[in-house]
Amino acid sequence: AVSYSAMGVPWYLYIGVKVNQGIQKVFHAWGHALYARPWIGFIIFAVLALGLLPGYFFLNVEISAVDKIWIPQTSRALDERTYVDDKFGRTFRFETVIIKADSGNVITQPHLSSIFRMHEAIIGLSVTTTSGKSLSYEDSCIRLAGECLHRGVLGYWQYNETTMSADTDLLATISRTDVLDDFYQVNDWRELLGTCPSAAVNSDGLCNPNYLKGSDGNYVSMPAATIQYMMKVDFGTDGEPEIEEWEEGFIQLMKSSEYTGLTIYQRAEKSQFEAIDDAVAADTKLVYFAAVLITIYTALLLGDLDMQFVYTKILLAVLGVGGVFAAVYAAYGLAAYVQVEFVSVNKILVFLILGVGIDDVFILANEVSATPLDWTPRKRFAIGLAHAGPSISMTSITNVVAFCVGASTQLFAIRSFCINAAIAITLDFIFQLTLFCGYMAYDLRRQKANRRDICMCSKAGSRKSPKKNKHESFGQKVVRQYYAKALEKIWVKIIIIIIFFAMFGVGIWQALNIKQEFSQTTLFLTESYQYDYATIDEAYFAYRPFPVELFIKTVDYTSATVQNQILEVVRELQTANPTYVGEATSNWLEAFHDYIRSSGNTTAVPPASGDFYNLLESFLNSAPLPLRPYSPRNANTYDFSQTARRVNHKLCGPTIRGSY
Repeated sequence: AVSYSAMGVPWYLYIGVKVNQGIQKVFHAWGHALYARPWIGFIIFAVLALGLLPGYFFLNVEISAVDKIWIPQTSRALDERTYVDDKFGRTFRFETVIIKADSGNVITQPHLSSIFRMHEAIIGLSVTTTSGKSLSYEDSCIRLAGECLHRGVLGYWQYNETTMSADTDLLATISRTDVLDDFYQVNDWRELLGTCPSAAVNSDGLCNPNYLKGSDGNYVSMPAATIQYMMKVDFGTDGEPEIEEWEEGFIQLMKSSEYTGLTIYQRAEKSQFEAIDDAVAADTKLVYFAAVLITIYTALLLGDLDMQFVYTKILLAVLGVGGVFAAVYAAYGLAAYVQVEFVSVNKILVFLILGVGIDDVFILANEVSATPLDWTPRKRFAIGLAHAGPSISMTSITNVVAFCVGASTQLFAIRSFCINAAIAITLDFIFQLTLFCGYMAYDLRRQKANRRDICMCSKAGSRKSPKKNKHESFGQKVVRQYYAKALEKIWVKIIIIIIFFAMFGVGIWQALNIKQEFSQTTLFLTESYQYDYATIDEAYFAYRPFPVELFIKTVDYTSATVQNQILEVVRELQTANPTYVGEATSNWLEAFHDYIRSSGNTTAVPPASGDFYNLLESFLNSAPLPLRPYSPRNANTYDFSQTARRVNHKLCGPTIRGSY
């Protein structure tokens, strides 16, 4: 024997050959053992499947915590979010209604009267929860001075229909900028009126605020408006699940409501996440259709069209596809057992594993069918598995390694997906070598005994022996007899080359014209009520500032120097970029100083430490809610020793819209 080193073969190739030979020996031995006792494979499959599949029903589904799912777990942003949630918690759940006039202007006496009817129905809504508790809007709304807070177009008339009915110029009223309600100045309401339809947005993404105004500065029309209802969040209780039950009642109420000349669109706090989950669930329904198509395709590639069903491979194809599905759901179960939280995007994992699993099925079956027919079935089976072993082993290992590397990411959703994928690929590898190969051993015996595929107890009639020393599948015949022969023709080659370069050119052209855009509508099914809501929202409310907040912690607020420094930061933000900075600032400290000045108090501003807390308590009992530096976790009790306070500042612009 001549050594590889003597032949000049590199060491890494020598190792590769040895590994390949070792894998072949293992698969050859497994083929001999499994052919003699196919039930061994069935038992291994049954133990794993029956042991892991029940875990699917105990999945810890995580679909709504966006910060947990899509923000890196070690990021500064998440650390700061955790701090803010700990100090302030989530204050509101927003329930929003968009009211659009079917034609013309929504700001008319008849339409506003209908909106008042709708508003009365919402604030009067009461539902019975699954626990038997009666939960009304009044029970769960955010209150200020004892009154539930609403934010929307009816605020121009203080939610008083009599006041609205007496108004002789409704459009002039909504054009005013000096109205103040209990929660927001009217300047902030622009985002709640359809003042910026998509036609009013220029190429830079900026909205023309005068698009719907006449020469006198008043609006001449208002196609749509909104109302927001704010519900409280009770931490450490079952309040939030109960609020979701009220939200379901709110959604159904709006869906069933009809008002002449108006169309109502609704969104509850839970709506987006449920609609996204519904979209993912709808995609998973396509899996069953795909499974049928893949099963037919697999059967055609593995077997032949045989009217006596001897050389067909229908049951073999069904078990190959079934093994893939079993691997995916068993992976969900195993992940649930080891406490890997499940995100809704994992439901599409079956599409990926179908491709990997069916590839293994083709390799295993084709290697066995490629062996000479004059060999014994046991020899054909063992040699076929030995030839297929290195290929399916290496592809499975590399896929698992790739997903394990992906699981190291700090993005929770990607990590969860990669962990489930790695488990599914591993189980699919095992299931194909046990369930699929176990039945393939039976299938070889059946074919040798001239028994039918659909019913092995039925024997087919006499038939001629194959002319060749192997039996081709239907797919192999099509490729050999038609596709391969077509490729030999010069004009076919030219057409294929032209099609390739045409597609390549179109692909490059489209890639150069890709724009980074996002539309809410892409997240939802077209038949979803959230798709309709998002469509109208984007069409009529292009101006929609996002809340951006500045939190300051670990400072002595009683110090006049610190107070002046905070106000200086606010002033710098206000003047930083006039393109993006909007008109309104919610700044509790500045409002606190204004309160001291306006109350006739002789205390100096900023107040000294001796007067600070007494004046702050008085301010908190009278200030509008957005200016209150309080801890929501303490309900009506204010924690004056709290060091974290917020400054809220409005921004607007093409790419940054919101509040500091």
